Amino acid sequence: MVILHALLFLLLLLYSLIVFLFRHYWNVYPVFASSGCNNSIDLSIIVAFRNEMMNIQACIRSLEKQTYPREHFEVILTDDHSDDGSSLIAENYCRYNTGFRYCSAPADEHGKKAALIRGIKMSSGKVIVLTDADCVTGEKWLETIAGFYSRHKPEMVIGLVDMSAEAGFLHKFQELEFMSLTGAGAGAAVMHRPLFCSGSNLVFNKELFEEYHDPLKRDVVSGDDTLFMLQLKKRHRKRMMLLKSPSAVVATRGAGSIKEFINQRLRWTSKIRHYRDRDILLTAVTVFLINAAMVASLIMLIKGFSFYLFPVMLIIKTLADYFFMQSVMRFFGKDIRLYIFFIYEIIYMIYVVTVPVCGLFFKFSWKGRRFRS
Repeated sequence: MVILHALLFLLLLLYSLIVFLFRHYWNVYPVFASSGCNNSIDLSIIVAFRNEMMNIQACIRSLEKQTYPREHFEVILTDDHSDDGSSLIAENYCRYNTGFRYCSAPADEHGKKAALIRGIKMSSGKVIVLTDADCVTGEKWLETIAGFYSRHKPEMVIGLVDMSAEAGFLHKFQELEFMSLTGAGAGAAVMHRPLFCSGSNLVFNKELFEEYHDPLKRDVVSGDDTLFMLQLKKRHRKRMMLLKSPSAVVATRGAGSIKEFINQRLRWTSKIRHYRDRDILLTAVTVFLINAAMVASLIMLIKGFSFYLFPVMLIIKTLADYFFMQSVMRFFGKDIRLYIFFIYEIIYMIYVVTVPVCGLFFKFSWKGRRFRS
């Protein structure tokens, strides 16, 4: 039992060290200010969508309001066989607005990755900017991206994404989980060891994209953003940069129901089997094992063994996570009370142990389609 406890505390120490590094690099990384930067880079914004009737108008309006010069950017809305009317909204808007272009997928092409590739092939800009139809951007989004790109000349810019939380436990839980992923991804990117990124806010050189035979790994259902990032990481690790700026943040919405939430997370975790990156594997295994150890120690406590193990591990892990999350959430103008965070930590450890495993074996639905990982 002593050896087991020692191993568990070593695991907790490793986890706390990883969290500390993410927090440190996030805190020391400067916020970017775009004043005085080049605003003449030609940008192509690609928005691949399917069945986004409730969101696409807000997305288009936010892109229309950009302060970046209209002659230096285009928006390509590429439809993946929508059947809810969102394609008509996009097509009609593009017909009457200069700089906005619409394309629909042919009958033999399906999926977001095919839609993205088609949009990128159509594009005329040297720099590709990806976002999603369920996202809203600030007015200076493109201006900040162009300024950052012109100053640093990176091969890929990893942008930040915020989640607009509504009332209710499900939405708050999603927001906290999303913020933890955002913070971990940002800290790792600053360390030049990127773990993942979001296609809701991603920038890269078009010529570099075209160098790859299969940049998005089309045989994998999900993960167009991170799988492309991992290919670039092999050759351009130090030329992939985080853009930390409030004016460059993109806002998205969480899942509206538990069913939608579970399906989304199953889709996200379904691509785990395709990862070979050592940084991702070390982080993912450590996170899974520490949460599995927490669950095991809770079971031991309930059965009358090791009364101190679970409380001690819970306190140490929660404090490590809390101080990190406070740093990240403060940037986004958010906050959470410590006692509430404790409750979410207990629920989260069970969630982390179950959902990734289910993502490897169970089917999931996305945009009216059924998939197996």
